[in-house]
Amino acid sequence: SDAGADFRLPYYFNLAPNYDLTLAPRILSRRGLMLGGEFRYLQPDYKGFISGEYLPDDQLSQQDRYALRFEHEQKLRSDLLFSARVNYASDDDYFRDFGNRASLADNVNLVREAVLTWLPGFGVGQLRIQRYQTLQDRIAKIDAPYSRLPQITFSTAQTLPYGFELSFNSEYVDFAHDTKREGQRLTLQPSISLPLRTSYAHLIPKLSLNYRQYQLDRFQQQAATNKSFFTPTFSLDAGLHLEREATFFGDQAIQTLEPRLLYVRTPYRNQDMLPLFDTTENSFDFAQMFAENRFSGGDRLSDANTLTAALTTRFIDQDSGVERFRLGIGQRYVFTDQKVTLTGLPDERKRSDFLASVGGQIFRHTTLQATYQYNTELRKTERYAIDLRYQPAAGKTLSARYRYGRNE
Repeated sequence: SDAGADFRLPYYFNLAPNYDLTLAPRILSRRGLMLGGEFRYLQPDYKGFISGEYLPDDQLSQQDRYALRFEHEQKLRSDLLFSARVNYASDDDYFRDFGNRASLADNVNLVREAVLTWLPGFGVGQLRIQRYQTLQDRIAKIDAPYSRLPQITFSTAQTLPYGFELSFNSEYVDFAHDTKREGQRLTLQPSISLPLRTSYAHLIPKLSLNYRQYQLDRFQQQAATNKSFFTPTFSLDAGLHLEREATFFGDQAIQTLEPRLLYVRTPYRNQDMLPLFDTTENSFDFAQMFAENRFSGGDRLSDANTLTAALTTRFIDQDSGVERFRLGIGQRYVFTDQKVTLTGLPDERKRSDFLASVGGQIFRHTTLQATYQYNTELRKTERYAIDLRYQPAAGKTLSARYRYGRNE
């Protein structure tokens, strides 16, 4: 590599039963001598670590190079938790020069945050202050995420008489950015459902209300403005869970047959004038196929008049309860064009991609996971992945994975 010969030798110091130190001198023949280290501590009410690397006067870049990482978790009292994370790098090329492909991909936006979590017993509240250091690419400029200064959330779920379940999620965020429009967003999302369950079936009608209010600051030629939206969502989740005795490669097993339907109805609200503070469209997979909203984050709520249908069968070992084999297929059907998109152009597809999934512990020490996604409109394979893992004992693993993406 550009660094030349690379040699590192860690020294471990067992300082006490509850804290230790690792020092790792590293010689890079074309850059110089780097010193790395990690100190870990553990107490009844708190734990954490601090690690870093330092290379004085890099012989190639003619500058000091360093990185720092710090994480801390602490129980302040029985209902109050505190955590902090700090990551820092001296320059944009640090992980490109001293890391590998994995560390380079994982360290584009270095987070710095402090979180206070409140657990009163009837819900969960959080106060978060969060910023990022964005390491820029050499070719294409990377869009830095918004800072949250602060983010306040509270969620609760309660069981009501006659089997009703009530949930409430709320969030207030003050978004800050050096080059984009800033603003505050308030989200209130109560929902009520009536789960009807038996040993072989479920039927869950649910009504959700989504209220969002924006206070957008003045930006370039755009004046400061207030925007608010109120959007209801109705969903109906139904499924069966059928079983029979069977065999799998000669072993006694239980085979299941699990058809499931999900209908979602959300009216259209024009949201094109809103900035994208923290929202992206989720990748389409089995988990997202049964989500009411196609988007993550709080800036877009997808309009929907859709029906999702899926069928899953499993072979479960009677003795151990291990899932030996699983096969699932599914697709979403769209009755009305979906107008809420990130591009502003409506999505006129009447069917989603077709999904298939295969997995399970096919042999005693071997597991298989495979997914397949087929675009029924273009009649082309969008992506697939196959993951085979052999683990004869703890700490011994041999795995192989192959991934394909049509536009990747």
